[in-house]
Amino acid sequence: MLVNREMAVSIIKELQPIINFDINFIGNDGIIIASTDRNREGQLHAGAMKLASSNLDQLIIYRDHEYEGCKKGINLPITINNRRIAIIGITGDPNDAIKYGNIVKKMTELLIHSHIKHLQNATKNNSNMLLINDLISGNFNIYTDDIETYIIQSRLRPEGPFSVAIFSLAYEPAAFSDDNDIIFKENINDFITKYFDSRHILCTEQNNSYIAISNLTCNKFANVMFELKNNMERIYKVSIICHIGNDRNDYREISKSYNEALILSSHTPFDTPGIYQFNMANLDIVIDQIPASTKELIGSSIFKNCTESEIDDFCSFIICYFEFNGSLMKIAEHNYQHKNTIQYKISKLKKKTSLDIRIFRDMFILYIAAIYYFAKKSGL
Repeated sequence: MLVNREMAVSIIKELQPIINFDINFIGNDGIIIASTDRNREGQLHAGAMKLASSNLDQLIIYRDHEYEGCKKGINLPITINNRRIAIIGITGDPNDAIKYGNIVKKMTELLIHSHIKHLQNATKNNSNMLLINDLISGNFNIYTDDIETYIIQSRLRPEGPFSVAIFSLAYEPAAFSDDNDIIFKENINDFITKYFDSRHILCTEQNNSYIAISNLTCNKFANVMFELKNNMERIYKVSIICHIGNDRNDYREISKSYNEALILSSHTPFDTPGIYQFNMANLDIVIDQIPASTKELIGSSIFKNCTESEIDDFCSFIICYFEFNGSLMKIAEHNYQHKNTIQYKISKLKKKTSLDIRIFRDMFILYIAAIYYFAKKSGL
C-alpha cells in the first residue's frame, strides 16, 4: 500500500479547510481509511469498492444508502504513476460536490506525491547518513560485507581521491518559522540533493549542517562548492559557509579529511559565507585566534612530564609529522632516519603526553603546543 493510515489522515486534514463537505479517503477494498467524519473510519464503502473493481472514472451517488455504507456525493479514483491506489469521496449534494471533485482529486494526488517524495528523501538521507558516519569515523568493522560494496552503491568510487566538505546555509534558523518558509527550505534541500546526485557526491544533512564526501581533490571540490554557492545565491538568495579538508587517496583516511574540515569550521567566522579550504596558511590563522594563555596552558599540560630537551625534540618531530601528513617514509627520509626510529618516537611521545599523534584530534592539539613552544622560544 502506497498510502498508510497516518498519511491518509494527514491528507484529509490538509483538504478539510478547502471545502464545506465531509471528505473520505478510501482504499481500493472499499474500507474508509480516514474521514472528516471520524465515525465512518473503518466502515465499508460499497460504492468505492464498485468504482475500483469496475475501473470507473467516477461514481456519483444520488441518495444515501444507494450502496452499502454510502452517503450521497461523488467518488473519484486517485492515480499515482498511472496506478489507481485509492478513492477520494466527497459527501454532499452531488450537484454541489461535483464542482469540487477534480480539484480535490488533483490536490490529493499532489499531496501523496509530496508525502512519498518526503519519505523517499528521508530514507535516502538516513542511508547516506549511516554510511557517511561510518566513513568519517573509520568505523569499518561493523560491515560483514566489504564496505567498498556500499561505497559503490552510494555512487562513489572506492579508489581515491576523497575529500570531505562540511557546510551550512547562511541564514538565521529563526527565519524559517512558518509553513511557507519550511517549504522554502525543503525546496533548497531538494536542490542540494539533485546538485550532488548529478555529480556523484554523497551528502547528508545533520543538525542543520551538511556533510558531503566526493571523489574529487579538495581544489576541484572547492570549485563545485563555489558553483553551488553561486546558484543558491542566484536562485534562492541564500548563501553557504563551507569548509573542505585535504584530499586523501584511501577511503580509510576519509576521517582525516573530515577532521580537517571540522577543525576549520570550528575556528572560522560562522556568519561569513564562503568556501574555506584546510591548508597550513589557514591553519596558522586559526591557531593565531586562540588566546596565548590558552596555548600556554595546552603546552604546559601536554609536556608537564617532559624535560626541556625532550620538549624541543618532540616539538620538532610534531611539526615535521604534520607537514608530511603523517607519512613515516617521508619523515624518515627528511630526517635521514630509519622508519623504525620514527615509530619509536611516536610511541615515546604517546607515553610522555598520553596523546597519539596518529589520531587527528591529538595531532592538532600537539601541533598547537609545538608551534607555540617555538614561537615563545624565539620571543615572538
